[in-house]
Amino acid sequence: MRSFLPAPLLLTIALSAADAPAIRFEAVAAPTAPGAFGATIAAQPDGNAWLIWFEPAGSQSTLRVSTFDRATRQWRAPGTIAGNLNVQPDTSTRPALSVGERGDGTVVWIAAAPPTLAANATTGPATPHNVQRAFVSQTSDHAQSWTAPAPLTTASDAVEHVSLAPLADGRVLAAWLDGRGNPAGGDKRALYSRVIGVPGSDQLIDDAVSAGCPTALTSFPNGSALVSYRGRTTEDIRDLRVARYHHHRWESPHAVHDDGWRTNAAPDHGPHLASDGGRVAVTWFTATQDEPRVLASLSPDAGSRFLMPLRISETKAAGHVSTVLLHDGAMLVSWVDADGGLWLRRVTPDFVTTEPLALVASGRGRIIGRPRLVLLQDYAGGKSVAQLLIGVLRDQEPALQTLLVTVPEGDLVEAEKNCDCSGGSDDLQGFALRGRILAAKSPTNTLRVTHYEVPGMLDEGAREFVLAPDVTLPADVIGRPFLGRFERRSGQWVLFSVRLIGAAPVEK
Repeated sequence: MRSFLPAPLLLTIALSAADAPAIRFEAVAAPTAPGAFGATIAAQPDGNAWLIWFEPAGSQSTLRVSTFDRATRQWRAPGTIAGNLNVQPDTSTRPALSVGERGDGTVVWIAAAPPTLAANATTGPATPHNVQRAFVSQTSDHAQSWTAPAPLTTASDAVEHVSLAPLADGRVLAAWLDGRGNPAGGDKRALYSRVIGVPGSDQLIDDAVSAGCPTALTSFPNGSALVSYRGRTTEDIRDLRVARYHHHRWESPHAVHDDGWRTNAAPDHGPHLASDGGRVAVTWFTATQDEPRVLASLSPDAGSRFLMPLRISETKAAGHVSTVLLHDGAMLVSWVDADGGLWLRRVTPDFVTTEPLALVASGRGRIIGRPRLVLLQDYAGGKSVAQLLIGVLRDQEPALQTLLVTVPEGDLVEAEKNCDCSGGSDDLQGFALRGRILAAKSPTNTLRVTHYEVPGMLDEGAREFVLAPDVTLPADVIGRPFLGRFERRSGQWVLFSVRLIGAAPVEK
């Protein structure tokens, strides 16, 4: 079991409802037509969001798109990505969406086909099966125009549950469950990936995964990425696993936590990942000992190790989890309970749960699909707030509803500081760095340093940092080891909170 890091506090301490600043939310009308399904939201790095969904069109479907205007808090008039698609309404049908920094976007969807006899030299003899092909379309002009659909992979007609993540170099990584070579009705699945648009074969990540369970991807500033999915052992243990993509290859998968969930069924509850720098949040559903519940954990090192998980749900959970990770280390987790309610809960930067909030009351109809939180505005220190979006579709209401959630993170951190639960907002910015100073350049106020690896952020090596304006260093800094914090600001690596931890080397 890899989950050995102790949590800072194992007790779940929460401010009373009267003392804690309130998380607020408001409904925002979505531009979807009645009967829409498969809605997916993704955030753009500049703080806006994109929404895609299917609309029935006779016996076929049309894939539509809209973008969110934060200034007016409204969705813009929708456009069309592709039409005449063989996609039928289903609670598990959900296209994948990735949005980049320059108005570029990538969409992948699954189109079914009638039973056929498919032969593939890489997967063995022909077997009758329902074809599920994955198609890709991309835009480079803020969703105004889209490329013609193209196959995600030419090696398989049994693709399901695709997830996407933009890599640091602007390309897009895809991961999916694959039943290639499986006999009709078989439940054997493997996990594959590829970088979209790059020639070459699909990369096998894991050849023993649970069927029917969505995958999750997140990416890091150093060009690496992390995938999470539900594994499957020969004893039908279906616990959560992760694998890291680094230097163009996949490292060996390992378990997030040893839940020990044994089931003959194929759960349709997938994990969800979020990251900030090299920190990772993961949320998942498990039903060990016949106790359905939602768990969450954090990794400080791009998924190599995880804290012992916290229980997030207090009542019986139905799953369909989602999470975002704020820049101060706080998590926001959503899930659906067994009575149809949609809940939101904050986990503090000290990994402590606060009081849950009902976004949709239980008993107001069954929630369809998998509501997903996306981060519009991150916490930026001081008294700033965070803003999230989540889409909700219920079987008793024909239209998709989006909720804009405002988290008063600065006030919450300050309140937690007052009760000795947290170190305060000034202690929660950036990422820790340890290294040695190689050179200082006064005109540009930069330091060249050599440093250890910061997983997910920087590989071990030497690079230049811009010093924050409030950093003052003595003249004899060359060769000195230091501790500091850093983050990306306006396209530059900025170093702050620098503390020298050794004397200057003695010249011989």
